[in-house]
Amino acid sequence: MNGTILLVEDEDDLRSNIARTLRDRGYTVDEAGDGEEGLERILAAVTDYAVVVCDLAMPILDGLEMLRAAGDRLGGARVLLLSAYALSDSPPALAGRAITALPKPVSHARVAQEIETLMAA
Repeated sequence: MNGTILLVEDEDDLRSNIARTLRDRGYTVDEAGDGEEGLERILAAVTDYAVVVCDLAMPILDGLEMLRAAGDRLGGARVLLLSAYALSDSPPALAGRAITALPKPVSHARVAQEIETLMAA
């Protein structure tokens, strides 16, 4: 599988379980515990992430703020937003970039399935 996934989630158990599921499926995964750390990883990355998976509500810098701050540094990354809060039927767009969203709680397998779909697109 090509590309690395950035997983930004402030719930440690959820983040580590999703990361383990993705790694078991052959993905390379970088992890960040909040939006600020996620932004640092995006800005420091040598190559673009294939997919950025991030929680919407996080302390310090929320998911959308992190993505907006990353701007062009997101490159061609596809975005998967996770949220325990109600999401509208059409997730927000970000500077012309489509965002896919899944409601929490969500199974690790469902996240992996959605990533497979995004990477195949």
